[in-house]
Amino acid sequence: MFEKSLLLISLICTCLTACQSGAHVPPLEQRMHSWKGASFSDLVQAWGLPFRQSFETETGYAEWKNAQTKRGPSISIGLGGFGGHVSGRIGTTIHGDTNQQRCVIQVQFNADKKAISLTSNGIPELCESLVPTRH
Repeated sequence: MFEKSLLLISLICTCLTACQSGAHVPPLEQRMHSWKGASFSDLVQAWGLPFRQSFETETGYAEWKNAQTKRGPSISIGLGGFGGHVSGRIGTTIHGDTNQQRCVIQVQFNADKKAISLTSNGIPELCESLVPTRH
């Protein structure tokens, strides 16, 4: 009986721990949040030049992009022959689909050119490589 009670208590503690760890913030979100309040020049120094930016109004934005193209498998089909003095070959290659994968990080700035919000859109692995850790 004592062992069953101990097992039940252990199971309850494990469930409670699992529920608490469900609120874990992904590393990308933590890194993005750490850049809130950073100046535009700090971001450019750490992230490089954005591919798009606009500061025409009191607020502005800048976007950093990471993209890669993945090509699907290719198939080669050939037909050849040799007969007497005549030989020939007919061949063609069919390429697989290309897939453009990307991530865009958009940063909104206030009138002082300080980051007020950061959003990511795209493949998480590509987004992770865009946002460095803030020191």
